[in-house]
Amino acid sequence: MKSPIFIILSLWFAAFAASAQQAATATFATNAVSDIALCYKGSPKHIEWTEQEIEPYVVHTFANGKRDWLFNGFLFLEFNDGMGNLFATNWGKNGADKKKWQWLLNRNFEQGKAVCALNSCIGKQKKLLGTPPFTHAVIMALPVPFPGKTNWGKLGGKKMNFNKQKDQIYAMKWYVDQVMQRFSQAKLGNLRLEGFYWIDENIQASAAITKAISSYIHSKGMRFYWIPYFSSRGLENWKSYGFDFAYLQPNYFFNKQVPRSRLNEACRRAASLHMGMEFEVDERVLHGRTDSFAPKMADYIDDFTTNGVFSKSAVAYYLGTDVLVRISRSTDAADHALFDRLAGIITSRRRIKW
Repeated sequence: MKSPIFIILSLWFAAFAASAQQAATATFATNAVSDIALCYKGSPKHIEWTEQEIEPYVVHTFANGKRDWLFNGFLFLEFNDGMGNLFATNWGKNGADKKKWQWLLNRNFEQGKAVCALNSCIGKQKKLLGTPPFTHAVIMALPVPFPGKTNWGKLGGKKMNFNKQKDQIYAMKWYVDQVMQRFSQAKLGNLRLEGFYWIDENIQASAAITKAISSYIHSKGMRFYWIPYFSSRGLENWKSYGFDFAYLQPNYFFNKQVPRSRLNEACRRAASLHMGMEFEVDERVLHGRTDSFAPKMADYIDDFTTNGVFSKSAVAYYLGTDVLVRISRSTDAADHALFDRLAGIITSRRRIKW
């Protein structure tokens, strides 16, 4: 009979070996769409994404005058309409109805703005820079049906009841079809529709329907994306929900009380779960502010570099609502120097064979 000490030691060594093996095999998720900019479009509180506003996200102008293509992916998303109607369950209880879902479609495909402006901006830049070595990818967020909502509207002559999962799924499939139809009708020759994004950052309220939505998205030749926050419940099982790619939010930038160790912790966690990473800044990054968060952006660059994120991982970029627009208009050389550093990394990542 084995002694209790022997059993305890055996279990400890087994756990240590398993942990070591997991660490050795931990890898970030990679994606040919290596660098995705988040663009908030819909609410009148956000910018309109005209050609002029989206240009700094399409092409970066360095301090030495050199210009180069920047992001190769664009995620258009929105949490609310600015009037209290919500597209994500994490933000409250007043879920948007069908008319608001259609309003969001119209906002995203509005002539001269958002997706259409992105397409025309790329077309103009091609004349100056030549054809880019990639086709810019577009990912569209899906508004989420709110369980319990019974006054959303009708589809196929039938009133939708979001107490029923089949009605929730039916409405979301309809929205996928609407996006694909709008994208085709708009004749966006400089873009390709890459896939769809699950707007809820906490999956618990909607986990029962994501696999069905995923199957439908895949049947259309598209891919499914998700970006949970650092402490989001269920992120460890992101693959089981049907997502093709998930990116982890470190949530370090926004609060000076969050220690810098959060970045290393987030990188280790994302790699162990085969996720990509989110890079995060907002308008407080500008140096001219009384309490600038610019040093935190430098921390992201340094720690993402040290942890191999920029050389081994797909990255999504939360840039507030209009950070690069503000930088492009800034007269502070320090702002441009910091973003030149990030842009140099992004452009160099195109040499990596993902």
